[in-house]
Amino acid sequence: MSLVCPQCKQLFEKNGQCPLCNVVLLYHAPNLQCSAAPALPHEQEESPRWQHTPWGKIVIGLIVTQGVIFGLQQLLTAGFLIGGDGTDVWPTLLGLVLHHAIYAVALLLGGALTGAGQVRGI
Repeated sequence: MSLVCPQCKQLFEKNGQCPLCNVVLLYHAPNLQCSAAPALPHEQEESPRWQHTPWGKIVIGLIVTQGVIFGLQQLLTAGFLIGGDGTDVWPTLLGLVLHHAIYAVALLLGGALTGAGQVRGI
């Protein structure tokens, strides 16, 4: 196994120190090539993708929140239909309170899902 001196860059076959520089020899693997990482295109280096911008995160959070609102509203409507109250609950005061509660829960859930895994998610 060949060893290389880090100072004079000469190859030696025996272990230990370089006889010329008196430095510890390092392992040398000639079959391993060090390839440089491919350069990114100019557009990707300067501007991040739209999902990683603050406005992109806000848009994604709002879309997720709207989906959660619709799902919870449909789930509660199905629960009212099963319970026998029908769909006439939404125009009442209870329906208005439930509607705003759904919005609050969905906003918190959508924000938590959007901010999860982000550096400054909160």
